Amino acid sequence: MKTGRFFWGSFFVVMGLLLLLSKLGYLHIDWGYFWRLWPLILIFWGLSKFTENRAVRATFAGLNGLVLACMIFGFFSFQWLNGPFDDSEPPQYSQHLSEPFDSTIDKADFTFSAGAGKFVMEETTQDLIEAQTENGLGRYELKKYDEDGTTSVSLRMRDRRAFRFFGKLRNRAEIRLNDQPSWDMRFQTGASKLDLDLSPYKTDRVTIDAGLSTIRLKLGGRSEEVKVRVKTGVSTVRIEVPLSSGCEIRDNAHIGSTDYEGFTKASDNTWQTGNFDDASNKIYIDVDTGVSSVKVVQY
Repeated sequence: MKTGRFFWGSFFVVMGLLLLLSKLGYLHIDWGYFWRLWPLILIFWGLSKFTENRAVRATFAGLNGLVLACMIFGFFSFQWLNGPFDDSEPPQYSQHLSEPFDSTIDKADFTFSAGAGKFVMEETTQDLIEAQTENGLGRYELKKYDEDGTTSVSLRMRDRRAFRFFGKLRNRAEIRLNDQPSWDMRFQTGASKLDLDLSPYKTDRVTIDAGLSTIRLKLGGRSEEVKVRVKTGVSTVRIEVPLSSGCEIRDNAHIGSTDYEGFTKASDNTWQTGNFDDASNKIYIDVDTGVSSVKVVQY
């Protein structure tokens, strides 16, 4: 029997069993942890290449089908709800959230946490933060607190509803921050489209932790030093940096394609722009991805 039949056969059988058990209320598993085991697919695939034995290769193909089915089921269960499936029509929540700006704020932290959806930052605001959200999965919660001279704000999705395989669900957030403070920004999302134009802001640190995503990140030159860390699973990543800024990329080993046009390789996993040593503004980009396409361009 061909290995492809074992793969797809195990995939559909396991997926069907998981859906059935979920409907019957018998599944109580931390699927968020299981989603992190995606490298097993690469391991089983690699091990199958060491042998010509059809039975062994078919076994690894079946295991890959099992892991993939559990990952997909676990991804939707964890990212959208952490709860049972629901066939009812979910409500659509529309919110406008904001916090007023205090001119004494010099340093601020921003944390955004959500599941799957489309999330945009394109403009600034006179407030400290302003957000417009549309969500069929639950509501967003905006919090602000001050600690050790730093103002922190967080925008998080809460009260998640059940995920449905059919019907339209919308989860979108348009976020605006004040451009006066120096910002540390963190974005934690699931399967998402992130369109982040941070060029108007003074940013000291930007951290993106995402799942299956399409990411566009545009950086500015208002800060002397910016540290960027992008950690994803299977994603397409595009980062735009100013021509005037010196930029260094550290690319941790990953499977996929890279495009660092205008950069010179400085070591095994490090690339730099030609003006890196002399530039008054420096951007350090740390890329830690799985099976992804990563492109860094100058503008």
